[in-house]
Order: sequence, then structure tokens, then C-alpha cells
Amino acid sequence: MSSYRASLIGVLCVCIILTGCHVDTTPRTVARWTPGDRPGMKEAKYWGEYRLYALDKGQRNPKPGTEPVATVRLAEDEKFGFSRDANGYVIATAADQTFPTEKRTYVWQMKADEAQPDKGREALVVLAVFVIVVALGVAATAAAEPFN
Repeated sequence: MSSYRASLIGVLCVCIILTGCHVDTTPRTVARWTPGDRPGMKEAKYWGEYRLYALDKGQRNPKPGTEPVATVRLAEDEKFGFSRDANGYVIATAADQTFPTEKRTYVWQMKADEAQPDKGREALVVLAVFVIVVALGVAATAAAEPFN
């Protein structure tokens, strides 16, 4: 039984270390609109700086050093993305601000603020702990009462 206890302690220590992981602050594309696509809105998953870029034809992401069309600070759960204005034209939107678009591809890139926990990793760690605890419980039960 002590080997199961040692295994459980080891697993929990690893999980504690993993839950301390913070979100990556490297800018990454979180929304894209190309002429002909349906515009759509999203909720910000993290606090941070959201930058709107207009891309050249054939470009997937902005080149390093490119100036954004707009920069907006958003809180978690604030809306951003692309929508239509009263005249039916596609506009970029972030919180209560709007930005006109042209017939080009646009992307929103997010640069998350530091020291925020990564929610995806947290969810995986919780699931992993649950599965491991259940597996150890089943193994301990089987070892305590073999072939009853």
C-alpha cells in the first residue's frame, strides 16, 4: 500500500508544478477574416493586448515589425472579432470600439498579460489527476482483495 501512496504523492507533486504554468505571452492569431467569409465574434480568453493587422495578399500572419491597424486592451470575456455595421459592411470590433475594413484579410493577434494561469493546461491537469487517482484506487482495491 505504501508504493501506491508514494506514487500518488509523486503524481500530485507533478500536477502542482504543472498548474503553476502561465499562459504564453508570445503574440498569436486568435481571429481571422478574409473577404467572402462570414464575420464572427469571440470572447477574449485572457486579459491582454489585442492587435488588429491588415494582411497583404497571400500573407497568413503579419511580418515582424508591422504596425497594427489598431491596438485594444481587453479583459477576459470581452468580445472581439468581426461583425457588420448598420450598412452591412464588415468591421473589426473589440469591446465597444469598431474599426473599418477594406477588401483585405485581417487578423486579431493577442498578446496575453503575464502571470495568468493557462486554463487549457489547468483543465488537463485536473483531468489527469482524476484519472490517476481513480486508477490508483482501482489498483489498491484489486491488490487488497485479489480474486474475491
